[in-house]
Amino acid sequence: MENSNLENVKQEKYLGVIINSKLSWLPHSKMISGRANFKRQFLERNLRTCNRDIKLQSYKNYVRPMIEYASPIWDTDSKNVVQKVENVQRKAARFIMNNYDRHCSVSKMIKELNLDSLELRCKVKKLKIMHSIKSEKTFLSNVTKPTYARNKTKFKPIHARVQSYAVSFIPSVIEQWNKLPVEILNINDTAIFENSTLEYYRDLY
Repeated sequence: MENSNLENVKQEKYLGVIINSKLSWLPHSKMISGRANFKRQFLERNLRTCNRDIKLQSYKNYVRPMIEYASPIWDTDSKNVVQKVENVQRKAARFIMNNYDRHCSVSKMIKELNLDSLELRCKVKKLKIMHSIKSEKTFLSNVTKPTYARNKTKFKPIHARVQSYAVSFIPSVIEQWNKLPVEILNINDTAIFENSTLEYYRDLY
């Protein structure tokens, strides 16, 4: 490019997201989970004597955003990636509850703290972006066409032969979108749509 040889690399960080030659998000999940755990440990050392509310708010403000940065892009159904990011929240729940007993259920702690799974939050974020694409007529609107002329709420599915493409943003979010109830898809306000979608998935799971 411009008389310069481009270096062949296996992975590269672009805008804070690690992209590799195999289109795997595992290297990125390792990076963000490592950074998030480092921040969590910092909070543990400095907020050890604080009450639960302060610890919970600190987690939401300083740790969780590190995990969720650009999550609609790298969100995937890979169990390894999901486990990496969810373990951050599980460790944070023990810190917030000040309970490190191995015999105590971390899932119950998370439920008591009213924390949605990071996987669920990523899914809702993707659907929120899709709602904006549909309502605001962005350049991506040309990619996502309605399935039927009479049904303006559904989108034509994109069938992918390669798994890495199938779980990428557009094909995966269209599949998730088409499974939502029509009454939610007909909501015009993006904020109300986001809250309704979140409540729908909470009841579903």
